[in-house]
Amino acid sequence: MILKEYQFLQCQHQEEKNSYIDEKTFHELESFVLDNQETDQYLKIASKKGYGRILQAQNYVGVIQTKNGTTIEILPKIANLNDENDKEGSCARKILIKMLKTLKKSPFKQFNLANLKSAKMPLLEIFILMFLDELNKLIHKGIKSDYVNQEENLKFLKGKLIFNQQLKQNYVHKERFYVLYQNFIIDRIENRLIKTTLEYLYQKSQSNKNQQRIREFLFVFD
Repeated sequence: MILKEYQFLQCQHQEEKNSYIDEKTFHELESFVLDNQETDQYLKIASKKGYGRILQAQNYVGVIQTKNGTTIEILPKIANLNDENDKEGSCARKILIKMLKTLKKSPFKQFNLANLKSAKMPLLEIFILMFLDELNKLIHKGIKSDYVNQEENLKFLKGKLIFNQQLKQNYVHKERFYVLYQNFIIDRIENRLIKTTLEYLYQKSQSNKNQQRIREFLFVFD
């Protein structure tokens, strides 16, 4: 679902059919705005003569996604861009990405617009694609590993014996050793965060290509 800044959604059939959504989705979005106070910065509940209650986009751009999966793209309204000629938002998306690339210290700076074979790709999929491109660079540099302390009750002595746990755990089993040792592994906080993000994005993405890349990266972080 695409909106330009200050355009609105309504659930009654009128001349502006592009802004029409079914009543169930409208009420779900309305509840979403009411339940999330910060959301009224992006979507405002209002009324319009002849339309009744409407949801009007504000002067913010980006993506809103509700729990039931309804996704709304709010794209910039460009003065010289005719909305009738850009119903699918292709030109507006290109302009938005170019704007994001000009921001200082922006994660979008290195993004190659040539990667967008079709500007019809939904904005959320573009953001996912950007994340995957950055992750690909990270993997090629090498996933970071670190020494992690690990406590374990082993059949052999490894690292440092923890005497209080040895007495507590192995009073009967004298053949075992309760030890503290270090493992050089990739199972560290940063890598777990990346894996969790990949699992989350796999559920959100509708792009077969993005989903395929996510599966490949999940294999790397298995």
